[in-house]
Parts: sequence; structure tokens; C-alpha cells
Amino acid sequence: MGNDAHHWKNYLMASVHTEAEAKEAQKMGWRTFRIIAPDAPLSDNEILCRNTEDDYVKCDRCLLCDGSSSKPNIADRVHGLSWKVSNFVKYLNQQ
Repeated sequence: MGNDAHHWKNYLMASVHTEAEAKEAQKMGWRTFRIIAPDAPLSDNEILCRNTEDDYVKCDRCLLCDGSSSKPNIADRVHGLSWKVSNFVKYLNQQ
């Protein structure tokens, strides 16, 4: 993340792929959003995206991803077509 990106923290979260990336971004003061494998555990400072748990919770009302929020970091389980999920898991295993 560039040095001039710090002003975006009030509006955005850092999108990360791994726990290592999440820790690095969090050390720089960012809240993180991480996609995880279907059976992967959450990190201690993460919660599962509310829409994942309840289809009635919509992003425009939840606002947990609001960068200025003091809420926990968010993770979401990879979902979609089985080949995409499989490719994502393979990618994670290569890290």
C-alpha cells in the first residue's frame, strides 16, 4: 500500500488474500476484508460477513465494511461456481 493511501482509511477497508497480508495491513492501521476457504477458521479479530450468515442482511444497511467504523475486520467464505472455489483454494495453498 502506498504512503499516500492513508487518507482512504476513513472510507475503505484493505482487501487482503492471506492472514499475513491482513496482519501487515492491520499494523498500518487498516481494517481488512478477507476471502477465506469454505472450511477455514476466522482470525481472532475477524467476524464473518453478516450477509453470509443471513441473506436478509444487505450491505447498504449493515455498513460493517465502512472504513471509518471501529468494528472488527471482516471475512467472507469463498462462494460461487465449484471450479472457482477450487481454484481459490489452490491459490491459497500455494501461499
